[in-house]
Parts: sequence; C-alpha cells; structure tokens
Amino acid sequence: MKKIFSFLFASLFLGTLMLYLHWQAGFVTISWRDYQLETTFGILFLLLVISLFILKILAQILHFILNWRKYNQARHRKKIPEVILNVFMALERGLPKIALEKATFIQKHSSIAGLGEYFEAMALMALNDDEQAKTIFKIMTTFKGVEYLGWQGLARLSLKNDHQAQAQAYAEKALQYFPNSPWALKTIHEQAQMLGDYKKAEQALEQLKKIGYFEEELLREKKGALLAGWAKSLEGQQSHKEALSRARKAYRIHPGTEEGKILAELHVKLKHRWRAQFLIKRLWKLLPDEDLLQLYLQVTKPETPLKAYEEIQKLTAQNQDHEVSLVALAEAAHKAHLWGATEEYLHQLAKITKDPTKINILEKKLSGYHSLN
Repeated sequence: MKKIFSFLFASLFLGTLMLYLHWQAGFVTISWRDYQLETTFGILFLLLVISLFILKILAQILHFILNWRKYNQARHRKKIPEVILNVFMALERGLPKIALEKATFIQKHSSIAGLGEYFEAMALMALNDDEQAKTIFKIMTTFKGVEYLGWQGLARLSLKNDHQAQAQAYAEKALQYFPNSPWALKTIHEQAQMLGDYKKAEQALEQLKKIGYFEEELLREKKGALLAGWAKSLEGQQSHKEALSRARKAYRIHPGTEEGKILAELHVKLKHRWRAQFLIKRLWKLLPDEDLLQLYLQVTKPETPLKAYEEIQKLTAQNQDHEVSLVALAEAAHKAHLWGATEEYLHQLAKITKDPTKINILEKKLSGYHSLN
C-alpha cells in the first residue's frame, strides 16, 4: 500500500510539472542539420521521463539475461524444502527410485554441500545398495556442516542390518556434531536398553526429557519400561534387593501391567507374601493374565485342587467377567471335580467371547485333564 501511494504521488508531481512546463515555459526549437523541431518544454520533459523509464526497463532486462543462471538457481532453491518432503514421502511409500530422482535435484540445486548426497544414500539404502550408500555416508562425515547427517546415515544403515552396537556407536558420533539431536538420543536410548547398558539408556532418556521430545505420559512409560528392564537384568545377576528398588521405582513412575508383573515376581522370590498377593490382585483387576495366575499360585501354595479353586475365586472376584478369569475358574473347578461350576463358567464364557473356537479348545483341554485323572 505504501508503494502504491508513493507511485501515485510521484505520478501526480511529474504530471503537474509537465503541464506547468507545457503551458508556462514557452516554446523551444531544436535544430539538427536541415531539420527543425518546435515544441514545448513540457513535451520535452515528458519525452525525457519516457526515455528514462525505457532505459530502466532495458537495464533490468539486460541484468536478468546476464544473471539468468543465478535467478534460475534461486527459483529452484525455493523448491528444495518441498522436494525434501517429497523424498521422505517417496521413501515411506516404498518408492525409492522416485526418491533418488528427487535427491538428484537437491544435489544439483542445494547450497548445502552433502545434503543431496544424504538423500541419495537414503534412496540407495532403500534399493538395498548398501555398499554404495555406506560409501556416500562415510564421505559425508568429512563434509563440513553435514558431518552429523553422515554419522546418522551410518547409524541407520547399521540398524537396517541389525548391528545394534555399531548403530549406537555411530549415533554417539552424530551426537558430537548435534548434541541435542532427538534422533541420535532416541537411537542411543533404544539400542543401549536392548544391549543392557541401562545407565547410558537412562542418560539419553534424561536428555530427551530436557529437550521435551516425549509427552509426559509417554516419557513415564519409557522410564518405567527402562527401570523394569533394569530390574529384570539385576534379578538375573542375583542382585535381588537392587532389582527390587528399580522395580518399585518403575511401578511408581508408570504403574503398568509389565512393570507390576516384574515387581510381583521379585516380591515372590524375596518371599514378600502379602505384598505379592496384594499387587497381583491389583494387577488382575487391571488386566488378567496367565503369568499373574501362576505367580499367585506360587504365593498362596494351595495344597489341594479345591484350595486352588478357592484361591482363584478370591483372585478373580474383582474381574470375574473377563475371559481370562472365566478360563482360570473353569480349569480350577474342573480340576477340583466341580462339574456344575465348570459348566457354568463355560456357559458364561460362551456369552462373552468373540472367538467361539476358544470354547472348543478349552473343552478339549478339560477333557484331557479328565482322562488323566
């Protein structure tokens, strides 16, 4: 709007000046050889303005022609973000050849050395040309400004080939060039956890927390899974007390079924009978599970099938309408020779199950128990 007002003001001023010169400044005679031209100063001023305007347009055209390559490159560079997005979409849809074609465009027009090569290597990796991709990624680690992408590419290639330790090492290298890289931190966290290096996995998760990569609920889930896995590892090393400490912390941070199950197992091993029973009943209420049933029977140690049935009744009291609860009750009732109760539980199971074959499988299983007894 400001430019429009400036243009209108300039036009008005020049027009007024031209009319003034035309009417008030008199005539002028221009002679050249045998030719004479008589006109007003206003017309001369108009011709001068038109000439300057034409010269300016010609200068711009000449500048554009001389700098065509520069303008063309700038026009293509504006498209690069869109082309990068197209590369990612092509790779996600399993179209690596299209991704490779787009990568060539980026390589040709990007001002960042190595950016196009990175996407070319990603496309080659999708085409299973891992050796060529690896060569490009290695060369990229020497390109100033894109070393991170080179190490990240090598880490991705290692993950593709199930070389977890190597992927973690490359991700750590990438982190040196981009300290808050979410991808590198996430890779280190996941691979270190898989390899049993829980301390390093915890450190990576803390950094992800600092940069706000995960939502609060997902972060608690990740932290809980990490500590639960750590507890499981310590349990295998016979460090039961330390394992119990990690398992408690895991369950406190994220009271999920898996975290609770590991804590319950440790309570059972350490003979914390009442704590184990309380926790198993709580977990059963959330999500009944065959493993929880076995843990509960380990704690209660029923002496007879009838006692086992009574204990399972106590366990399933809070969630008796669940399929797993009804299956457990039917099996326990059958082992205790309570045929009427068995039939009743099977009848209830038939009402709620979405898979009719479950009834047939269970009936065959119970028939097997009956023949053994």
